Amino acid sequence: MGSFLPCSRSYFAPLLLLLILAACSSSQASNTTAKLSTVWSTDSYVLFRSVPGGYNLSFAATIYSHYHKYFFAICVFAPGSWNRDNVVVVWSANRDRPVQRGSTLNFTADGDLVLRDSDGSLVWSTNTSGQSIIGMKITESGNLVLFNHKNLPVWQSFDHPTDTMLPRQPLMEGMKLTPSIDNVSFAASNQFYLAVHQYGLHASVGSIQHQIYYEYNQAGHFTYDEHTYIALVNGSMSVFATSSLPTDSINNAGIDLPHARSLQYMRFESDGHLRLYEWNQRYSQWSFVQDIFELDYCMYPTVCGEYGICRNGQCICPIGAGDTLYFKQADIWNPGLGCIPVRPISSCHSVPAEQDHQLVALSDVSYFSFSDPDAVIISDEESCKQACSRNCSCKAAFHSSLNGPSESCLLVSEVLSMQGYETDSTAYLRRPLWGLGLATRPR
Repeated sequence: MGSFLPCSRSYFAPLLLLLILAACSSSQASNTTAKLSTVWSTDSYVLFRSVPGGYNLSFAATIYSHYHKYFFAICVFAPGSWNRDNVVVVWSANRDRPVQRGSTLNFTADGDLVLRDSDGSLVWSTNTSGQSIIGMKITESGNLVLFNHKNLPVWQSFDHPTDTMLPRQPLMEGMKLTPSIDNVSFAASNQFYLAVHQYGLHASVGSIQHQIYYEYNQAGHFTYDEHTYIALVNGSMSVFATSSLPTDSINNAGIDLPHARSLQYMRFESDGHLRLYEWNQRYSQWSFVQDIFELDYCMYPTVCGEYGICRNGQCICPIGAGDTLYFKQADIWNPGLGCIPVRPISSCHSVPAEQDHQLVALSDVSYFSFSDPDAVIISDEESCKQACSRNCSCKAAFHSSLNGPSESCLLVSEVLSMQGYETDSTAYLRRPLWGLGLATRPR
């Protein structure tokens, strides 16, 4: 089912899950609102309510334990189910800064929601003091809302997405999703970003240079000055004008998805995939439905790690002329972790760019971000090589003549996974001139 972050697993403190299940399985009504001047401690739920539709699911705003660290989050779960893997985090306030046992969440008399660590230090806040807030609620859609005396939202979790989108949750222009690293480290990844722009969205990767590997654009459906947002609706992930509400129409400008039979959610995950999941009522578990980007396996930018080449679903390291090995696997037991230079590549400030290196040619090797029109320049092959050679921050140049008479050049400062199956495309990788006594591939 891919990587997701449950509120509790077998290695978590069991007290929280028992509290949630006991409360939500009882005959008490859903605790959907909270008043000012309320304080919660770790291992306690804050708010919860049933998900409409008769799916036997509930949303809970809760403080929970993950590897003995605590997070304030919104979860969706099945009351009465004792399978902890079915409790899924859909939003978290402090995933980059966990707190310790004994921390507090305070809904102050002045309308601020404040999370403090056990030593009293401020970790997270809605920064809503003095804005006439009178209460807090969790809605039927899973949105945590601080509202005023007119019942209008002043602050809401939907405006601060993390890695997950619930049905009809708007992802506005300027908002982005960032995946959590994995199930062990709950911090946000600084590698992948899914951002909404006018008429669509794009997914990019890179800690040094943001490189787009997926883009979806519906400019033809909107006027040139119209602003838009993305939402998951029944049957599609669609682009809507900000002046309209999300609908389930078959005429939506979007990506077709299987129609929902129960609650669905989308998660942007640590491998760069955007996956759709759905609650399976028959088996009482979450099921994977579809990979929304639907890219070829080798088109994902970290599938073979840095400097790795993906060919026929396998990861290999670059090999120069005469089978010279300029790169080696970072881990021989896990080729997907990428490759490292046999000799270190010098920094930009050590020697002049053209005196410290050579560009190694790799035929029939391409790169994922050739699909980004803003990154590609029109250039012949020799000019493409020279442009990289003169720029010490350039780690590789990719040249392609696939577009007919218009030859394309792409310069990258961070080399991620390459594709080893494109004809009429050549990669030029920087490698040091010094230390030439390199090994050759065993025969």
